Amino acid sequence: MQDERMGNAAGDPLVLVTSMYSENDLARLLGRDAYSYRYVYRAFAPLLARWGRHREASGPRGVLEHAVAEARRQQYQPIHLSFLPLHLMEVVPYVPNIAVPAWEFPDIPSFDLENDPRQNWARRAEQMDLIITHTQFARAAFLRAGVRTPVQVVPVPVPEAYFQVPDWQPGQRMVLDCP
Repeated sequence: MQDERMGNAAGDPLVLVTSMYSENDLARLLGRDAYSYRYVYRAFAPLLARWGRHREASGPRGVLEHAVAEARRQQYQPIHLSFLPLHLMEVVPYVPNIAVPAWEFPDIPSFDLENDPRQNWARRAEQMDLIITHTQFARAAFLRAGVRTPVQVVPVPVPEAYFQVPDWQPGQRMVLDCP
């Protein structure tokens, strides 16, 4: 998922992707805050590779800004695509910021939780250039909150093999062994 199809074509877009944790840390941090965003990014990676150039720019503060500066130095037009919750997403000035939040509730936070304005997703959504949700349900939550940023639905790609199961046979039995 990192540094896919890198090259130099003046003015071409370069998608800089941010997500939670690294591939190497994911198994160790399973269940932690926002860990599932890495899986969503992983599912979208083949589509990103087909679309064009992309490079991961996740990490501590400053990594993304450095990646933007480097992209510009190499004559690319950086685009920030973030697979993170809105309150953890870094918004980069003068770069298109696209958020891909995973949201599963009827409403998004529209007030500052614990006096933290980043927790106000309705306000944070207004700082984005585009929001991509995975369901119409999530899109409706953003629209109900009055978000004016364009919100599009792009379902998480699921490989066809995931749905291939053996045909059921009469008399077949399955035992789930649970402690």
